[in-house]
Formats: sequence, C-alpha cells, structure tokens
Amino acid sequence: MKIQNQDLYHVAVLTQIAEHSPFKALYKEDSLYGDYLVNDNTRLLVLYLNEELLLWHFKFSNHELQSMQSDL
Repeated sequence: MKIQNQDLYHVAVLTQIAEHSPFKALYKEDSLYGDYLVNDNTRLLVLYLNEELLLWHFKFSNHELQSMQSDL
C-alpha cells in the first residue's frame, strides 16, 4: 500500500489528538476516507486540500453531507 500526501496530513492530525490526555479510542466511522469517531462521542472528518490558496474551499459529496447531517 502506497502512502499518499493526504495520509501524511491525516497522521499529523490523528497524532495530535492521540497525544491529548482525554484521548481513549479512535474508530473508523464510515467508508469515507478521513471519517473517524474519537472517544465514542466525537465525529471527525479530516480533509486535505493539495492547492495553496488563501481561502480553503472544500467540496463535499452527497455521501459526505449525509454522513455529517446524521450527526446533527
């Protein structure tokens, strides 16, 4: 399995979370890339943008939007 640039950013984010003292568990929440459940109660969607822009604009797929909406 080849490690991609987006994987490096995800590892950086997840490492920061894991090093925080309240951290207990991390689960893969969905088939979406970057969709996690932290400590059984916090949903996390890690996104990666490979362009250097002044403003970040992320485009969400319908599946991503439905996944986020289910948490509201």
